[in-house]
Amino acid sequence: METWICFVGVLLGVCTFQGSVTGITHFPTIHYLNEECDLTIRSVYDMRIKLTADPVLPLKVNWTCRIVARADSSGDMLQTLYRDLDTVDSEGCRTNGLMIYASNRTLLNGPDGNCGAVTPTGQFESGGSNLTFEFHTDSSEQQGNFDMLVTTISHSNDTCPPEKFHCKNKRCVSKYVTCNGFDDCGDGSDEIQGCGSSPKIVLICVAAVLVAAVVVSMIIFLAKYRKRKYRRLSRNSESHGHHHHHHGSHKGGYQNY
Repeated sequence: METWICFVGVLLGVCTFQGSVTGITHFPTIHYLNEECDLTIRSVYDMRIKLTADPVLPLKVNWTCRIVARADSSGDMLQTLYRDLDTVDSEGCRTNGLMIYASNRTLLNGPDGNCGAVTPTGQFESGGSNLTFEFHTDSSEQQGNFDMLVTTISHSNDTCPPEKFHCKNKRCVSKYVTCNGFDDCGDGSDEIQGCGSSPKIVLICVAAVLVAAVVVSMIIFLAKYRKRKYRRLSRNSESHGHHHHHHGSHKGGYQNY
């Protein structure tokens, strides 16, 4: 029994170690623009910027709010892409909308920004270490939200540094943002290459632990069953022997009488 318990312990240890080695994955922290107006946020790996945590609540009127995202490492740039957009539409997005500015203050997303409920495609690069997200409203009551993914990147035609992943589109992103469910490369390659091995190993480990646990439970059950059966047989045997001895003594006494 001790052997099986040790076996289960080893399996659990292997699975834990596997998870600690292959499961080092960064999931982007969410920053809400209406809660962090006029702040500068440093990006090491990736992050998400959303308009609000509760899109049901009305937004402020005649309101302008901005967040500056900054790459943490010297020489790195930032890339952003829309994951979702659902805001009030306005003509040319001139009175309501999100505007994204490069490091040199060039407007990246159209002549007047983006608004409405059609999520734009493509990526926008900072061209430097900063990206500025600015949202503005007019005097009308409105609500809505957007979801932007911001990733720290660099470019390389050949290879990336050891701590980075080389995307198919020649961008370099942190290896810790691969296989996290977010398209940090911008072409999906960080969510394809090598993302299938770790879950399979984890599933195999879990299945092995469950099977081993069932086997150990059956062994313990059988051991307890045999022990109870042995005790029952022993009691029956002792009871039968005692009864037989008493009967013999009575018979002998009767004959002597």
